[in-house]
Amino acid sequence: MDLDLVGRRAAVMASSDGIGKAIACALAREGVHVMMCGRHEEKLAGAAEEARALAGHGAEVATQVIEHVPHPQKMMMECGRVLKPGGYLILSGPFYWPLHEEPFDFYRFTKYGFAQMLKDAGFSSWEIKEDGGDWAQLMLALNLKLCKRWMAPLRCIVNIVGLTLNQAFLSTKSSANYTVLAKL
Repeated sequence: MDLDLVGRRAAVMASSDGIGKAIACALAREGVHVMMCGRHEEKLAGAAEEARALAGHGAEVATQVIEHVPHPQKMMMECGRVLKPGGYLILSGPFYWPLHEEPFDFYRFTKYGFAQMLKDAGFSSWEIKEDGGDWAQLMLALNLKLCKRWMAPLRCIVNIVGLTLNQAFLSTKSSANYTVLAKL
């Protein structure tokens, strides 16, 4: 997908920290007007300030993450409504992840579910990428159980094994997450 970004608008979900924040800041650096969304308002405010400083223009801020939204299709429709034609939506959502932020953890998504929601919301094109493959997912599940501080060296070994197996036997039927880039 050709990303002629200068002067465009993008909504970046889960942008209060981590990869979402990095994506929002990278887009702002490229001249994109960014709407940043996340569940943690204080972190999100800091991330928005960082994006503003990089971009030299305002960033619109909303507070949601798709798996925590009771009606994700409505959220997708709203993204389609507020973006101008040619605007971009960037979001990520889990396929596999343990329950978190209970009781506000409602959904898991397949790439086909994302594609259908994007189509229904009027997006014209999209790319959906798996974040990790089957082996990486298996090792992630194991790492989530190895949560004691003294287990950190073991987690590093598990990560290396997962990465190696993932590269040797790539399959993405059990991705941990999907990242979506959609154009209105």
